[in-house]
Amino acid sequence: METHKFTLDDLVGRDRIIWEWTPDYRIDLVRRIDGIHIETYYLSLDAVFAENAEAAADFSETSKLSDLQRVANIPIGLHHQWKKEGIIDDPDRLKRRLNDGDYAKVRTNNLVL
Repeated sequence: METHKFTLDDLVGRDRIIWEWTPDYRIDLVRRIDGIHIETYYLSLDAVFAENAEAAADFSETSKLSDLQRVANIPIGLHHQWKKEGIIDDPDRLKRRLNDGDYAKVRTNNLVL
């Protein structure tokens, strides 16, 4: 992957630069007070689900797990819907939802929460 070194001056007169735009996602460089941030926007849920499937395939239950283990990649629209329903703020409901087979495509491994 190509490495770029940006400074705040590269964003003078604008708050954001579209770095990469594909049919599946868009990567923006966004200027904020504390520096330049990278934001990824998924334009297709298929891209999120493909990334999750790849992460799940690479996951190994026999390897040592860290204290923090990524278990899901939830699309932002679904996250907002779950937030409105109160699921995000309730750890037990969130665990039940993520363990539900209907939402297997947002999971990045097969650990039971």
